[in-house]
Amino acid sequence: MLLIFSRSSFSMADLNDKLLALPIDLECAQHLEGGPEASFYLKFNDVTLQSMGSYETDFNEKDSNDIFMPLPNVIGIIKKTE
Repeated sequence: MLLIFSRSSFSMADLNDKLLALPIDLECAQHLEGGPEASFYLKFNDVTLQSMGSYETDFNEKDSNDIFMPLPNVIGIIKKTE
């Protein structure tokens, strides 16, 4: 699984072109969300990464969002220990 988060604003066609041009043999993708509603949070051992989307046409047409919005959907992954 490859999770890609981009804070930059792209049309879906432009983002698709950029992803398909990568040398990773990408065959399919699923767009989940964009704009300020999109967020990325990763915590693994001592590493924490967090970012939130910002620009969205007709809603938030600036790149100044610096807060997480409420999360209606979450993808969580845990390592099962035995």
